[in-house]
Amino acid sequence: MFHSSCLRVFRRAVAAGRAFFLSYPAVSALPLMAVLCSAVLPAYAVASTSGSAPVSPAAVTLFPDRALLECVQTLEQRPLSDGQRGVVISLPAQADPATLRLVPDKGTLADVRWERVTAEEQEPVVALRAELDRLSRERALVTGELQATEARIALWSDSGMAEVTAVELERVDAAMARHLASLHAARYDIGRRQQELDAAVKRVEEQLERARGGEAQTWTVQAVLADAPATVGMRYSYVLAGSGWTPLYRFDARPGEGRVAMNFEAEIEQSSGMDWQNARIALATMERFVTLDPPYLHEWLIGQQQPVLLRAEAAMEGAGMRAAPMMKAMDAAPVQVQRGTYAVWDLGERTVPAGRRMLLPVVAEWWTTPFVYTARPASDDKAYLTARVALAEPREMPHGTAMFLVDGALVGKRGFGLSGSETDLYFGADPLVTATMRLLDKQGGEKGVIGRRQSMVWAWDITLQNNRPHPVALVVEEPEPQPGHTDIRVETASQPAPRKTEDRTFVWELELAPRGQQVITHTVTVSAPKDMDVDFGRGR
Repeated sequence: MFHSSCLRVFRRAVAAGRAFFLSYPAVSALPLMAVLCSAVLPAYAVASTSGSAPVSPAAVTLFPDRALLECVQTLEQRPLSDGQRGVVISLPAQADPATLRLVPDKGTLADVRWERVTAEEQEPVVALRAELDRLSRERALVTGELQATEARIALWSDSGMAEVTAVELERVDAAMARHLASLHAARYDIGRRQQELDAAVKRVEEQLERARGGEAQTWTVQAVLADAPATVGMRYSYVLAGSGWTPLYRFDARPGEGRVAMNFEAEIEQSSGMDWQNARIALATMERFVTLDPPYLHEWLIGQQQPVLLRAEAAMEGAGMRAAPMMKAMDAAPVQVQRGTYAVWDLGERTVPAGRRMLLPVVAEWWTTPFVYTARPASDDKAYLTARVALAEPREMPHGTAMFLVDGALVGKRGFGLSGSETDLYFGADPLVTATMRLLDKQGGEKGVIGRRQSMVWAWDITLQNNRPHPVALVVEEPEPQPGHTDIRVETASQPAPRKTEDRTFVWELELAPRGQQVITHTVTVSAPKDMDVDFGRGR
């Protein structure tokens, strides 16, 4: 009777599409579903083309969102599609053939044309496809094993014991407890493995997409040469989309040593479909969008107001790039070279794989700098550790993500960029150094002859506290109030007196003794015509 109940459950499983070979009482099964799943997986075929594959570049200049590739190749002249003789060059799918610059060592260029052709996948793409195929098949096997386990759990959970004796019930209960426990544990382990394979498949799919640039075709360029021998040496360059670099910075403050450890790395990604083998790699700091022409200079006309018809300006030209000359060999250490309006970091010869992001070191050095605490008590009572960097020479460091540490401990991340030689680096608030601003008095009233003006007076004290066992330099900043009307007058009085900066800020630069305290008094008086509705700003 129990065997017939099991048979009914098995038949239901088959009807649901879960056909498995089961054996009672061992309850073992070959995961037939896994075999079926693997049998229907797509078989990847490598596309073929009559043209040659793109060659690895000799030098690459990486911009934030594209790359300039420079290649050297020896080519044989052959008959072209129109009957003329010339050479054929293949470019990656993401290349822009309109940016191609050809320089033959002999002869002259008579004509150049290009067309899309089916891509011949190179070794990096083929390897990624093979890895994706292996992972997909393994995932199919694991999926089948999981479904087989769930079917066996269903078999034991629904055994249809409507008409069984007490003795049979005791035997079935013992078997169910034994088998269900092990099956549920197996389902958990198989499920974890399935999740890991799902993540691995997704990762390889993304790498494959990046490696071939999302395209299944490449460019074939046909160049007709005049007065050229059968074998021609060709130097050429072109712009490649889908490739670029992102700057990453790490600043580790060492206040006790009076210096900051600066690490500058580049995260590089390229989608040419081929590995760049031993190519000269350079990083260009030019921003993503740069206009080549100065803005249009509009006329200044003064007269009666008329409806204005805005002239539609031509679309701003994007960042143009001239084919740079082939890069000459330089020292292996990264060197910054200024090229017109942007800087280039030469990283020397590197191998950059297709489809995989990689980090390359650019600069690692110590910056000697004084440390101060910066406080802006009108906003909060905290004092922020600040490195006041002044470099010997200007630097061009493009904007990127930076990690900030103090004595090796991470305090936060934010954006960083530098164009020049001076900057302030902030490393977070120090709870042992504070600047607390307290409003002592706020008064309004009338002043002047027959009370023709209104006035408002604020008086604060700013208490500076250093609870550290050593002296600290503290910079306190407060905005200088600005009148927004010629009839509004502003007067200030402070002790000690601050200095005023060009950006209209009051700055106090003080040194606090160990566990010391100091107080700044600050008063602002505003007067305006009595009938003027004055906005005093800042919610004051």
